[in-house]
Amino acid sequence: MTVSVDLLVAAGIFVSCVAISTAKGMLEERGGKLPVEWQARLGLLDLRDPRTKAEIDVAYRRDLISEAEMERRKQVLLDDRNEQIFRAVTAVSGIGPKKALNIAATFESERAVRRASLEELEQVPGIGPKYAEAIKARLGREVPDTPRVAMEAHEAGVT
Repeated sequence: MTVSVDLLVAAGIFVSCVAISTAKGMLEERGGKLPVEWQARLGLLDLRDPRTKAEIDVAYRRDLISEAEMERRKQVLLDDRNEQIFRAVTAVSGIGPKKALNIAATFESERAVRRASLEELEQVPGIGPKYAEAIKARLGREVPDTPRVAMEAHEAGVT
């Protein structure tokens, strides 16, 4: 039996096959991850609280956040202090961009995160006891103030 392309298009089957083929190609190109826009279209992404630059852009284009909110969120992402905290906490297993930005928005520095109690960490949205303990285990050790330690060593005659 021969089915014409026009019939397939009329039934929407051809379009779906093209979309599937395109998505498969994109997955292969991107190492198995769909672009944020496609994730949003497929309902795989909640854009009510966008945290990454791509999510923020898509949420703005879909009128889910205002231009002022888009600019505010991007500023938080670009802040050097937040970037330092972001890098430190994403090293903890299970802490992704959303949780990392929540932590960065809560604490003023990486040192503040390191000094935070379990209870303080648990107050961060998305951080429960399990993640708070993981953060403390990974980052809880206080980093010495290198210049001060070096000066004390020098004064003690250690070279």
